[in-house]
Amino acid sequence: MGRGPNLHKLLGDRPEWSNRLVEARVAKGLTQDRLARQIGVSQTMYSSFETGRSEPPFVVLCKLTDALGVSLDWLLLGPRSVPHASTAPVKEADIRVIRQAAQDILGVLDLKA
Repeated sequence: MGRGPNLHKLLGDRPEWSNRLVEARVAKGLTQDRLARQIGVSQTMYSSFETGRSEPPFVVLCKLTDALGVSLDWLLLGPRSVPHASTAPVKEADIRVIRQAAQDILGVLDLKA
């Protein structure tokens, strides 16, 4: 199973997703330690996600979104208007990212594509 897309390459140096991670955690009234325990990582590791020093694996991203009650697209990309599917061109790079994410999910579920 591949690690999936590199968030740093997709989102830049101090990614905004880490700010949204802090925002969502605080809105839920959780400490870093409590959330880290919920998703099965150390507080030190979780802190590195919030500061942008490290990137959570896809499985951990899924656990984070579940624990925080946010969507993966909101966490990674933030609130933005999405054009209607019939008018939005699909880029080949987007298709590759979606395929890799699907393979990662199926791998976590121990299924084959």
